[in-house]
Amino acid sequence: MSSFRYRLIQVLLILAFLAIALRLFQFQILEGHKYRKVAQRANPDLVSRGEIVDRNQKVLCIDLNKYTLEYNPTETKEDRYYLAARLNEIIGFNRPELLNSNSSMILAHNLTSKKWV
Repeated sequence: MSSFRYRLIQVLLILAFLAIALRLFQFQILEGHKYRKVAQRANPDLVSRGEIVDRNQKVLCIDLNKYTLEYNPTETKEDRYYLAARLNEIIGFNRPELLNSNSSMILAHNLTSKKWV
């Protein structure tokens, strides 16, 4: 392969990588706040599938939405003592780890919408 073709391929590859790098910079740095807001709004709708029955119309299983309550202190702006008191009122959560922890923790598993609201 001639020296000219080799240089041409090198220049084209460098230009392609620069174009990709510029687009990544645009998305991450310049327009990152816009896409962050879009991602936070993206909340899938929970659709109930209903009951599954056998041929005699006996219910085999039902569809339940279950939730997990997680506490992340880096995303909480409220006072930890106030939050601990409110959680104790609402779901009976009374553990001192909430006040001392700097990492996220699971507070409750398998919450239904009736139990939560």
